[in-house]
Amino acid sequence: MSVSVNLSNLCVNVFIVIFLLHWQFETCAAQNSGSNATGGNVDVTAADRVLQNKYRSLVMVISDLGKGDDHLFSGTLITPEWVLTAAHCLFSGGKRVSKFKVYAGVISYQEIQENKTTNSSQIRMVEMANTFVHPSYACCNALYNDFGLIKVSPKFELTKAVGITNLAGKPLAKEIETASLVGYGAQQGKTFGNFYTYKIAVKTMPVHRACPCGSKRKKGGSKQRPKKIHGFLCQFVVKDIRNLGYGDFGAALRVKNRVYGVFSSVMHKSYHRSCKKASLTRTSTIINTTVENYTTNVFSDTCGYVMWINNHTKSLKLEDIDSECGSKAGLLEPSYTAAVLLVLSALNT
Repeated sequence: MSVSVNLSNLCVNVFIVIFLLHWQFETCAAQNSGSNATGGNVDVTAADRVLQNKYRSLVMVISDLGKGDDHLFSGTLITPEWVLTAAHCLFSGGKRVSKFKVYAGVISYQEIQENKTTNSSQIRMVEMANTFVHPSYACCNALYNDFGLIKVSPKFELTKAVGITNLAGKPLAKEIETASLVGYGAQQGKTFGNFYTYKIAVKTMPVHRACPCGSKRKKGGSKQRPKKIHGFLCQFVVKDIRNLGYGDFGAALRVKNRVYGVFSSVMHKSYHRSCKKASLTRTSTIINTTVENYTTNVFSDTCGYVMWINNHTKSLKLEDIDSECGSKAGLLEPSYTAAVLLVLSALNT
């Protein structure tokens, strides 16, 4: 009887051990599977941390499209509660996105997905009611008026990892200026599962104050001066590989720690030949693809919109806004213009 009981107890103990070992193995396998599905650990270096602390006004915005579908773009904190970005980023499928997550103090999309953000990062949830699109923007391929604002609540706490970069309030000082764009664009040659690695990076580039076009040679062989279109800052891509793309849209173009533009689009080379404004439609492209027909990065010029932005954000004092920018931005919106014309017409009858 005693032997039978001991054997029975031994069998129970062995079963428990086998069960626990099996459970532990299954759990580890699931964790490994999850790790493989997301591409493993995020490659965050000390240099990345230094870069994030230097450009701590950069924020990552994720559109919540439902069913696990996210859309990622960049923005800039110009005050603790206002994010400047591109208007087209606030749309999906031609409709306004209803919910957003705004992350400050983060290095990559992957650390968010793997819940590896540091204590220095902050997150805010934003509803569509607190997002603002320039009233003259026409969704969603228009290049004109491509400015959007996001109001966060509560305000972001300013720390060593979270800061602000204000608007310039004036045009670029030179015809061609060296500028920097800091965004969460895809990293060349790096992937995260089935996706590109979206990590903070800075790109320095020469930028034209007005986009040149239509430069041709005269019959005598001399070269005509190119026409220029104002309201956009341009960078001509001289390499065979595109240096800006998805993830960078909405990011700020900076000179001496001031915001002069917002990355909006890439431009087809046909515009440079014809100067036709019909060619100025917004086009998205994947980063690190060959340039081919899309030869120019286009940035919406904040100078012409500083008054609209400032009316919402109150980030600048009026005396800090250059008269050239103020006069451009002070133009009446189309709806107000129509109302004024209606009144003038009535007075003349």
